[in-house]
Amino acid sequence: MMITFRIIVVILVTGSLSLYGQIESDLGKITGYPVEEWYDIDIDESILERLSEIKTPKNESFQFAFPVPVILNPENSGFWKRSGNEMIWTIGIRSKNARSLNLILEPFNIPVGAYFYLYNSDRTIVRGAFGTGNNNPSGILPTVPLPGDKIILEYHIPAGADPDGTIGISQVAHDYRGILLTDTKDNRFNMSQSCNVDINCTEGADYEQEKRSVCRIIIRGTELCTGFLVNNTNQQNRALLVTAQHCIVTEDDAVKSVFVFGYESPWCGGPDGRVLHSISGSSVRSTNESIDLTLVELSSFPPYTYKPYLAGWDVTGAIPQKTVTIHHPQGDVKKITLDQNQPVTSSFLQYTSNSFWKILAWEKGTTEGGSSGAPLFDQNRRVVGFLSGGLAECGRSVDDYFAKMSVAYNYSSYLWQQLKGWIDPAVTGLRIYAGRDPYAPNNLTADTLYNIMQGETPSVINYAPAGTGYATGYNSDSLVMYAEYFSNPAGREISEVLINVGKANSVTQTDSASVYILGDGTSPGNIIARQTILLSETKDAFVLHVDFKNTIPVNGNFYIGWKIWYKEAALTELRQFAVFQSPDRSNPDLNSAWFNNGLQWKKFTQHPSYPASAALDVKVIMIGNSVIDNIIRANKSDNKFLIYPNPATSRVLINSQYIHNEVIIEIYDAKGSLVSNKNVNGAFPGEIGLDLTGLIRGIYYLIIKSGSEREYHKLIISR
Repeated sequence: MMITFRIIVVILVTGSLSLYGQIESDLGKITGYPVEEWYDIDIDESILERLSEIKTPKNESFQFAFPVPVILNPENSGFWKRSGNEMIWTIGIRSKNARSLNLILEPFNIPVGAYFYLYNSDRTIVRGAFGTGNNNPSGILPTVPLPGDKIILEYHIPAGADPDGTIGISQVAHDYRGILLTDTKDNRFNMSQSCNVDINCTEGADYEQEKRSVCRIIIRGTELCTGFLVNNTNQQNRALLVTAQHCIVTEDDAVKSVFVFGYESPWCGGPDGRVLHSISGSSVRSTNESIDLTLVELSSFPPYTYKPYLAGWDVTGAIPQKTVTIHHPQGDVKKITLDQNQPVTSSFLQYTSNSFWKILAWEKGTTEGGSSGAPLFDQNRRVVGFLSGGLAECGRSVDDYFAKMSVAYNYSSYLWQQLKGWIDPAVTGLRIYAGRDPYAPNNLTADTLYNIMQGETPSVINYAPAGTGYATGYNSDSLVMYAEYFSNPAGREISEVLINVGKANSVTQTDSASVYILGDGTSPGNIIARQTILLSETKDAFVLHVDFKNTIPVNGNFYIGWKIWYKEAALTELRQFAVFQSPDRSNPDLNSAWFNNGLQWKKFTQHPSYPASAALDVKVIMIGNSVIDNIIRANKSDNKFLIYPNPATSRVLINSQYIHNEVIIEIYDAKGSLVSNKNVNGAFPGEIGLDLTGLIRGIYYLIIKSGSEREYHKLIISR
């Protein structure tokens, strides 16, 4: 076992699980008062050099940062300024040669109306705003790392409110390896070994759902592991996440962990991914050092834009025919590793004998430090194990060990040392259970707005010689800002914007585009929401997916716009972010495209070089409701019937372990009309199937009658 440098601080955590996580929102504006005096973190560089030389084995969490305990708060550090009706506390922290910095905020219990931002010294990277929605019973908030060796915290509190005890900093973590993108690629991206396979390569095509259950975990701001969300037989929308026990050992570890979802390269062998989707904090629900198991519940359920998936599982102990693991080796973007052969039962280190699946050899890819806790999927894409350790590496990808889900399932009679009570709360006795999209009911309300007409072939228009650039990109007319108008009924939310990029090129790593949701009007209106993307994150003929961290409610019509930004003035049109446009429709009334000439917005019919009545190739995914559906939770303790899979396609199973002599099963559509009924005698205890092929896609209500008892279940048909 190699030594891991780690500071453990024991904190008593009381109360129930928080409903809140590190989800950012727009609560106010950054003031950016200059920092004249910095709080300096002093670390012996020889310690960091020794740490950076350590190759972490997979049976230990991967350390990337050195923790420094501090006691910083508005009473003893930083400075105060008044702005309008707010008092603003600003503190700047720097640590020489840090690749990134992150904080643990403790205490953290900010009052209503208060919020804070984190940003780097030149404010090119901003996290926040974070508000009262981020408070949780632990009174602690770990933050996502910020690139660079300086970090500024700006805390806004209503004038007259008492700031004492509302915010403080208990730890600063100095990143000596590089976990985030800075001005170079020398960070966690591409730090894993070369034989690893990006999840968005063809090898990952069959795991589009399952990959969404996997996340990267940052523990205490200093260490990296992998974890995955699991489904449960109550169909409850609970953020239960499995990882290795050597990653999250204590409740204090869980509280001070950040869970990052969707960290992927946008295409196979592509650039670094985005780390927008994170949740801070969790609570330990079950942990067992004999099988290297920890199950935590995240402090909040991942919102719709995170696209979470609750993985299915198989705890029968049957030998898989082939296996796949999805993971974050060395904290890198999500990878997939494949073995086309059966694993064997084995023992591993000091853990319980014969409790592991041993992968004899991976055919593609490998695992590394940071992969610990990753799920092992069988040929049916159900989880059968989670990574504890092993020897596999590129060139010799052999002998990896995954703790068996079948052993961890019922290892102990105590709820806090096993999986069974958490993933089978309905006490069904089922040993195989399907995965589930928790937002499937919400997806049924989704719609796509799109202005390109059927039969139109979008293109990008290149300026004729003498002119340079593209009509919808950077060009010799000095145009850098565009927008597309959308007609939309009131009461819906924007979940995602898809921009069909025709030409893309960046000169520096900081070349970017800001994507906006703009309000309605005779021309594009006020900014409702914005998101920044790096031009290096896109390429020619690529559909760029942009979300705004959360769904954005819009009351009627709106515009989607963007502006191209360059760190240095562009002397040529080497930099590009040109979007496909429709052909000229001739009729001005059919125009929905706009540009900004630096002074005002104008319709594309007034384009200085290529006027046209056109539409820009942008799609907007709208959703009627993004709130997690509570009705689907069959979580009452007196429920006697289990309905699955739900959502279903052509068939649904009804299971009960209780005796029912006669049962009537009725299905009603969303309008309350009876569409199916069935009488069942003598089938329970047991299981029956219902044929759904005659029913269309949508939401239904299933009523099960047994004597004088009634059970009500919501059923989703999603084919």
